[in-house]
Formats: sequence, structure tokens, C-alpha cells
Amino acid sequence: MATGYELAWDVVKTIGSAGWDLVVSNQKLGNLESQQANAVPNVEDWRNLYGSDHGTPVDMRYEQGWYFTSDDTTRAHVRLYYTCKARYQEAGWYIPNAWVDVVDIDPTYWNLAPDNELNIKVQVHGPENVGTPQEPIAALGFSVNFVERSAVGEEAHKHYMVWIYGDGRDAYVTEG
Repeated sequence: MATGYELAWDVVKTIGSAGWDLVVSNQKLGNLESQQANAVPNVEDWRNLYGSDHGTPVDMRYEQGWYFTSDDTTRAHVRLYYTCKARYQEAGWYIPNAWVDVVDIDPTYWNLAPDNELNIKVQVHGPENVGTPQEPIAALGFSVNFVERSAVGEEAHKHYMVWIYGDGRDAYVTEG
């Protein structure tokens, strides 16, 4: 346990981005350096974290068929990457970095219907302490929203909510 330092609920903070657009009008955006989030101790020397490891990446997929053939389906695949298990003064479990990147966008349908538009937005929730005041466990939530608008005004939506944890446990994922 840390000596001379009281760990408490308000110790966990985020210094990264609160949200960003990942894809706008079918185009991947990206300055990945500005599209990161984290949950670190609320201290001046938070860069003194040690012992971090890579968490298990979380895949999120969007697939929307618009008419009757396999050629009229929009497909996109994004992945949440993160590091976890970082410690501070022998206590706590923190998330130094987390980000979402585009793995693949299948442009097949846009060649047939170039006026369809896919947008993907990431929103960060938290951080939260799911541990104790003496042994904080950072948690960060990510909402990933896929929204596609067809040329005729129809919309398709898919939403993921993902929680990652500083102690490295499996991510909690819901989709709808």
C-alpha cells in the first residue's frame, strides 16, 4: 500500500478526450493522438505509473443491408484498444491509454449508392472508481454509435456501450 498518500474516490481523473468523431460522411478521421482517453490518479506526477499491460481489444461491428442483395450491405468494424493494470505508489489499478480505431470500412455499397452516409462517434463516460478508496480500480465507459443515412432518408443505428477496467478484467459490452 502507498505510504504518505491517501488514495480515495476522487483520485481517479481523465485527462484525455471526452469524445470524438471517428468517421464522418464515410471518411475515417483521425488524429489518434487527440482521440485518447484515460483514467489516472489525480496527482501531479501521474506519469509515474508503472506495470501497465495491454487489455484485450474489443471489436464492434456494424452491418446494415438496405435492399435484397449482398451488394447492398454497409459494413464497418472498429476496435477499442487500451492499456490497464498500471499502478501508482503500489496501489490502485489505472488505465493510462484507451482509444478506438477503424479496422475496416467496406465501401462496396457506397459504390452503388454514393449518397448514403455513415458516421461513427465515440463518447467517453467516467472515469469511475469500482474499487475501494484504499485500492481504486479505474473504469472508463465508451459509447460507440454508428449512424447511416440512406439517400432516400432512411436511417440505421447501432450502439455499443463498453466498460473497461484498470485491473484488467474482461470488458463489459452491450449492444443495441
